[in-house]
Amino acid sequence: MSTEKLDIKTLARNLKDGVKSPALEEQVPDEEKTTDKPEQKAKANAEKESVKKKVKTSVQEKQVASFYAMIEEINAIEEYDHEGMVYIDSDIHDVLKKLKNSTKLKIYSLANHLFATWIEQHQEAINDVINKPKKNKFLK
Repeated sequence: MSTEKLDIKTLARNLKDGVKSPALEEQVPDEEKTTDKPEQKAKANAEKESVKKKVKTSVQEKQVASFYAMIEEINAIEEYDHEGMVYIDSDIHDVLKKLKNSTKLKIYSLANHLFATWIEQHQEAINDVINKPKKNKFLK
């Protein structure tokens, strides 16, 4: 709180003229300074929500665009031969079938891409397992 002495006439004149006194501001509790009208709070909250929705929509649109770009990239891969069969869960098959119907995704290209990526990421461990000598009780 300020140590200035307040003149009551000056204070009254300032209040009448709408001039804020620094000494008065210090006396007002913080709660009273920040208290907004409910309408102002509602409006501010609505504006915040609107911004959040716009950002979320923008992110979703980017994700969808990225997803379609990935599908086009996967479908363009022609280095795989399509010789072998892989069995998958029926629910996973259902999802893939729906993706195929709605996006023209080539399921075999997606499977090859996913398996190739997984193998590349785990190549060292896979080589260790594959090249591990087999134990045979007769061959020591």
